[in-house]
Order: sequence, then structure tokens, then C-alpha cells
Amino acid sequence: MYDDDPAHRTGPESVTRNAINGDISGQSKVVQAHRIENVAFHTHFTREGRPWSPPQAPAAPLRHNHDLPLAQLWDGVWHNHEHTTLAVVEGDRPRLGGSTVCRAALRLYNDSHEERFPGGYYSVDLRRDDRAIAITSVLSRLGFTDAEIPTDPSARERRLREELGSRGSLAVLVDNADRFEDVLPFLSEAPGSLTLVSANATSNRFHERESWVRERLSMVEELPVWVPPMTTDERIGVLALHAGISEMDTNLRDMARVIVEALGHDLGAVKEAGRRIRYRRARGEDGLSMEHAAINRGEDTMADPDGLDGLTARQQVRIAELTWHPDTDFGAGVAAALWACAVDEARTLLDDLVERGLLEGANGSGQKTRYRFAQARQAERIRNGQGLSVDVNTAYSTIVRYYRDLARTVHAALSPHRWLFDQPGPVESMLTGGEAREVASAERNTLRTVIFDAARQGHHLLAFELCEAFWAYWFPQGSFSEVVDTHTAVLDAGCLDSARRSRLLVQRSIAYRRDREFTFSEADAVRALALARSAEPLHDLALLTALEARGDCYREHTTTGNESEADLRAAEEHFAEALRVAEGLSPEDVRAVANAMRKVAEVRDRRGSRTESRYLLERVDELWRTRLPGDLHNLARTLTARGDLEFRAGDPDQALVLWSEALELHERTGDRRRIADLRVRRADVFEYPDRAACLEELRAALVLYEVTGALPQAVTVREMLEALQNRS
Repeated sequence: MYDDDPAHRTGPESVTRNAINGDISGQSKVVQAHRIENVAFHTHFTREGRPWSPPQAPAAPLRHNHDLPLAQLWDGVWHNHEHTTLAVVEGDRPRLGGSTVCRAALRLYNDSHEERFPGGYYSVDLRRDDRAIAITSVLSRLGFTDAEIPTDPSARERRLREELGSRGSLAVLVDNADRFEDVLPFLSEAPGSLTLVSANATSNRFHERESWVRERLSMVEELPVWVPPMTTDERIGVLALHAGISEMDTNLRDMARVIVEALGHDLGAVKEAGRRIRYRRARGEDGLSMEHAAINRGEDTMADPDGLDGLTARQQVRIAELTWHPDTDFGAGVAAALWACAVDEARTLLDDLVERGLLEGANGSGQKTRYRFAQARQAERIRNGQGLSVDVNTAYSTIVRYYRDLARTVHAALSPHRWLFDQPGPVESMLTGGEAREVASAERNTLRTVIFDAARQGHHLLAFELCEAFWAYWFPQGSFSEVVDTHTAVLDAGCLDSARRSRLLVQRSIAYRRDREFTFSEADAVRALALARSAEPLHDLALLTALEARGDCYREHTTTGNESEADLRAAEEHFAEALRVAEGLSPEDVRAVANAMRKVAEVRDRRGSRTESRYLLERVDELWRTRLPGDLHNLARTLTARGDLEFRAGDPDQALVLWSEALELHERTGDRRRIADLRVRRADVFEYPDRAACLEELRAALVLYEVTGALPQAVTVREMLEALQNRS
């Protein structure tokens, strides 16, 4: 097949590696160095000047004999450069290999000619990720930073549609689609693009289409691709492939025929049998004969259907416990916590399960290896099997608590002075800030899935604690869409008390506000404050943060061109009440007092009470330096506010002194967004006496806004640069 087609004329393998190094230090020019090595495909600079290369197709699966559907996909797509193609691959029963056909087709296109889909190859699995997470993952692969991904799910979907339509022809695989509506966000309408769908054959809803869906598809060419059941000889080939048997004599082939005929057309079962045979052969056993003998004895289709043969009863129970882990990747740490053993001991068993084919290595290597169950159905069969005594609630709770404790460890390292519901005071972390960010980065996708799963399973309090603590990582990263997704899932699940619901609403309000979704932000702040006031018993810290969130929304009106005395007065009233709550806390919370006092001072300055504002800010400055000397972030914010006051009071030199100290502190904490804000302030001072310095500050700010995804601010700075450069 394809002997005369370019499909078999592949060039040498190419590797694309991007290394983007950037360091921010000093008070002059910020240099962002971009270094790209060994670029084989075209590099696109479409994400605000940052290097971005279109991703390649996923790795090719082991070739199965699906020549007919692959030929359909080749003939129907390869030369269709003028229209968008929607190819739906399905069969008349589950597990016939539709996903394999799709992946093989993408790899075939990729290896045949890299320019067929210059916009890249993307894939989502809707069985393992819900639609919102899948949309976020594709936007990330399109080059969006966390901060650039919209918090509002509808806006996020619109952004994805716009991007997929503007990157030229590209290919998207949507795997395990249950409803056709779930496919639409990933449908590229650019000429020559392909949306490849592996439909869930068990779903009766997939072909049900509303009128608006049919209208959306009016300009799309649909290509139905049917995956027929494999013949017996083809299934023998699949078994041999996964068993690692390259040649079969007549005797081996006859035994293989008995096995595959007993298993029927379920390719997943055939693959599992092949992996078990491979594992036994690696131990010096005749795996094929063992499977064949079990069939002849009339045993339930397979000897050891779950791949647990040779494991002790204790090891089998451990594996059954692990199947309660949400369907995502995990490290050896959670297994060690679940089994109350050393991490090395856990890793040894996990590696053995990879050899058996029960687990697969998701990514990483050595001590950083990540694992996941190779087949969700196999994990479910073990979980529901007979004879393994597992305390389900204990196993699941232990898994979720492991991630809760991990999130709290990250919180203690990144935000040691921020309170948690069960930890009102500072907690010393075992990790440095850099170590905490590395751990959080490795676990963030898993932790997000755990939160969704815990909310669905009724573990609402643990889900809340995960959201509350991991905020310390999400917020400085600008991962506001993750805040909205996770917090919404927990809030929608219900069953939290008023104070905790208020806490989540405050965090979501802040995420919306940072994403400039002011309507959503204000709605959450109003609800949060109402819940905090009605909480029984009253939770002072929840009330305090809700008051500040409501005041921030009023103050936000003054930064969006809608400043009014009424808004400023309302903001001051809420901040003043927050200050009274903070001053009444027992035990004393200096951080809460200082933050509330700073906000009161900032608003009073805007309302003209400059002398009183200066006095309050100097008091706050002293509190940070003498009582909380390690909180560099809030000291820097206070210095910024003091500089703002002096600038408005007509003393730009003193303002520069204060802003420079604030900038140095933000550089130490790595808060690039606020560094950019300060550079814009400094540019205001330099605009007339030192035009070159002004340009330098604005250019540095522009780089920082772009790399942190602050697009509206970046647009404003570009306009300032253009106006300054055009000025004679």
C-alpha cells in the first residue's frame, strides 16, 4: 500500500528543541535572551514575539492492519487543501482500534511531508480530560502562557476557535468523543485543516446534532471512516506484536488462533494478552502456551486477566488500592504514601507493573518517572474484582490527602504568611521557593484532575483545601484559568459551609479581576461578602478577605476610566471595616493589619487626604520592616504606594527612590508583572528630562508584560512607545 505515494518517502528524523533563557536583574535594561538550537521545522514568532514551533504528530502506535481506513483518510484528506475536513472514525462496537487508526493517520501525514499541516498537530482525550481542561491544553500547545488563557470558559473557547482558524492548515485529533458538541471547540475552519474524531461507539448521543451545530458544519466537508472488525489473522498479528514474537511456526500460530478467537474482536483484550505473554517470556516462561492452556481448561478467557500473576497477596492489594487514583499520571510519592512504605520500594513495584503492561511510563525518568494505568478498563476490573480486601474510602482519602499535604507544603514555601483555614499562622516549609515551584509544576495537571475528581466523589472539604492551598502557586504563575476551573467545580459541588464558600469566591474574584473580567469579579466579591457576613460561626479572616475583595472591585472602577467619588468612598468604607476586623483578631495578625491599612491609605490618597495617607503608609512600612521582615512582596507593594503618593504630591525624585527599592525587592521575589508596572511608573518620571531612559524603561516593561501574558498592559505600553518615538 502507498508504494508510489510520498508516505513512504520520509526524510531523516529531526529534533526540535527550544531553550528560552531569561533572567531579570538590576534596575536598568532587562534582557530577555532567546536561544533556539537545532530547529528543524519552521519557527513561528506569533505569540507576542516569543519563539513557538508547531507541534509534531504524536508517536506512531504499533502498526496494526488497518489499511482500509488509513487509505480512506489518505485519499480524502491529503490533497484537500481548499476545504476543512471533519473525519469521524468509528466502528459498530467499542475497542476496534479507532484511536489507533487516528494516531497512525496523523503520523503518516507528519512523516510524509512536514508542510501538509504547517500549523501543527494537536490531540485531546475527552475520556481523561473534560472539555475545559482539553481547551486549555491546546491553547498551551499553541504557545499561550498561563496568564494569556482566558478565565471565562466561553471566552477561552472563543480564543481557541480564533487561533485554530488563524494558524493555517493544522490537524486536531479529538479522541473518545461522547457528544458531538464536545468536538466543536477543536474544529479548525482554516482551509486545508483536518479535525479527526475517534467517536465513542457506545454513545447514542454522538450523532444527535442541534440545528446550530448543523449550521456551523455547513462549510465543512465530512468524511465518515469506518473501522471494520479485524480478521482472525489480523488479530493474531496484533497479539504477536504486543507479545514481542516476530515469527510464528504452525504450532504457535494455532495456539494464537485459539486465544484470539476466545477473546473476540476486543482489541484491548488482545493487546493485554500480548503484554502478559511478553512479560512471562521475559521471565523465561512460555507465555503463549500458558494463555493457550488456560483457554483449553475452560478458564475465564485468560489466565490472570489482570496481569497480577506471581505477585503476593499484599502486592495485589496494593495495586487494587492504587486503582482508586484518579485517571491521570502520578509519581512514586503518592504510591509510597498509600502503601506506607519507602519511595524506593514503591518505585520498584511500579516499575514491575510497567513491565507487565499494567502501567505505562507517562513521562520523566529515574526518580522523576511518572506513571499511569495503561488501560482504564483493566484498572476498573481490578478495582471491582473479587477477593481483594480494600478499604475504598481509606485508600481514596489517603490519595487525596497526599496531594492536599503537597499543596500545603508548596503554600508554606511560596506564601508563608498567608493564612489557611486550618493554619491561621505561618508554617515553616521544608522546601525553598525554587524547589516548591518545581514540585508544583510537575504535579499541577495531576492535582487539577484530583480536585475535579474529589469534588465529584463527595470529598468536598479535601477539594476545598487543595484549591485554597495551591492558590499560592497558581496566582504568581498567572494560572487564572486553572483557578476558575477548579474553584468552580468545587463550588458547584456544594456542601461547603458559608465561610469556605466565601474563601473560594474571593480567590476566584481575584483571578477574574487579574484577567480583567470585572463583571464576574464583582459578582463573586458580592456573594463572598454576603456569605462571610452570614457564616455561623463568624470567621474573621474570611470576612476580612471578603471585605478587601469587595473594596478592590470598587477601587478597580477607578482604574478603568470610571472613577467616581462614590466608588472611592465605598472602597474606603470596605477597607476601613477590614482594618477594624484585622485589628480585633486574636491572636494578633500583623500581616492582616498592615495590608488593610495600606489599602485604606491608598484610597485616602486618591480622595485627597494626602497627609493622613502618608502617615499610614509610613506606619505600614515600619510594620513590614520590624515585625515581618521576610515578607518582601508586601513591603515592595507598600514602597510602590509610597512612591505613587510622592509622585502625585509633586516630588518625582523621592518617588524614584521608593520605586527603585520596590523594584529591587520584586526582582528578588520574581514578580515580573509588578516589575513591569514599576518600570512604567519610572518612565513617567523620565519622559521629559531623559527621553532615552524613558524609552529604555518602556521597552523593558513591554518585554515583561508580554512574557507574563499581560496583553492589555502590553498594548498600552506599545502605544506609549509609538507616541514617544513619533514625538519630535
